[in-house]
Amino acid sequence: MYADVQPAFVSRESPLEITVNFGVLAGRDVERREIEALAEQLSPLVSGFSVTAGHRYEFAVGATEVSASELTARFDDFLLPAGQAEREEFVVELLATINQWARVAAATAPAAGEDLASRIARETAHKAWDADRPA
Repeated sequence: MYADVQPAFVSRESPLEITVNFGVLAGRDVERREIEALAEQLSPLVSGFSVTAGHRYEFAVGATEVSASELTARFDDFLLPAGQAEREEFVVELLATINQWARVAAATAPAAGEDLASRIARETAHKAWDADRPA
């Protein structure tokens, strides 16, 4: 079931970071308009955050090179609830918001057009998302 797929993962170290491997999900890089849409969705939840989008490269002797198109939202500790229970609830809400954003963005065609692999990834995401939504 597509709703069970959680594109984002959380680094609970300080500062809190939520990262989406957007390239694996959408088959392309995230666009500025998509980052702005995410900012609009996060703004009512927290008074400040930063978003970084780009490529992460990993190299290891004897291993295949990895390149990933990622987006990371960073939330400074002083902007988060102080209590442990409240903070955990808040992180769950942030994660749900970012996961929903990622699914919608991955299922939307980019403004500049796309190559065949990206179109296949987007259409697959869109079909799975549509199949999982209540009628």
